Amino acid sequence: MRIAFASPLTVVVAVAAGLAAAGSLAQDGDIQTTYATEKGGCGGAPDKLVEIAEGRITGPGFDCRLGDGRPAGTGLVYYEATCMVDGTATSGGLNLDLGNYADHFKLALPGREDWLSLYPCTPVPGLPR
Repeated sequence: MRIAFASPLTVVVAVAAGLAAAGSLAQDGDIQTTYATEKGGCGGAPDKLVEIAEGRITGPGFDCRLGDGRPAGTGLVYYEATCMVDGTATSGGLNLDLGNYADHFKLALPGREDWLSLYPCTPVPGLPR
């Protein structure tokens, strides 16, 4: 019986791939904060704020639990989500645009047509406050 051994190069590639995947998950932690839906609105009414936390996004009229994210185009991340949107339970795709605007992100919820703008209330790497 032959015992297969992984070459050193195979091991290095596998470890690097694992570290890259872990790095992308850690990067999500960088965006976990409070956002205003209007520029300069961080000190405003709570109904104009959105909170991104681990596995969850909540805001005016919605509360979503997120599944795993995957790239969906340039700067876009798609999540399978279970949400309460405007008092109605819904499941479907939630999209975050994390790379197409210089000073904010965009959020598209299942069951809503409009995208919400998300301006950070605390420092977020890559976006000015």
